[in-house]
Amino acid sequence: MNRFVIEFLPLLCLLAIHQVQAEGIPDEIQDYVSSNMPNYEFFTGRLKLWSRDTYEDEKPWSITLDINGDNQTDWVGFLAKDLEPDSPLAKSFIQDLDLYCVCSTSNGFTHFLLLESVGAVAKDDSVSAGIYERQPGLYESQVDDQENRLISNPSVEYTNFEKSSRIFFWDGDSFEQFWTSD
Repeated sequence: MNRFVIEFLPLLCLLAIHQVQAEGIPDEIQDYVSSNMPNYEFFTGRLKLWSRDTYEDEKPWSITLDINGDNQTDWVGFLAKDLEPDSPLAKSFIQDLDLYCVCSTSNGFTHFLLLESVGAVAKDDSVSAGIYERQPGLYESQVDDQENRLISNPSVEYTNFEKSSRIFFWDGDSFEQFWTSD
């Protein structure tokens, strides 16, 4: 077999896999994350098996929308980072997931940590959480001591399947969260 094929085919396959992993995420957001958040990569796992029959989207952790109302593309999704070797979880898991929003600005992009440590997973492993776009509107709370909330821009609902959910939304200055179930 050709030496070039033997030596470079694995590298080409890795590059192709990396391209597929970020499919559907605008190039400028991919560039921003790789340049400004070097410890992170886009999560490429899958839903836990029991969740796949219940939820339509098999990979619900990447959404492109205009979350801050500036008529520009923003992105919300899970980003994976390698666990520190001395972490107690590092023996069983390889990566930890965080929920981030990358928002457009007049100078490019900025990012916001919405939820830290969504879960520790083995690389490309399955998770039992997802995010879903929610349209502007009045949202009802199922949580005691929390009033219903009118949300004026598209928002993102984070769901920890079979447990709880909350909506992350832009209030004009920063992100807030509104619990929809407990």
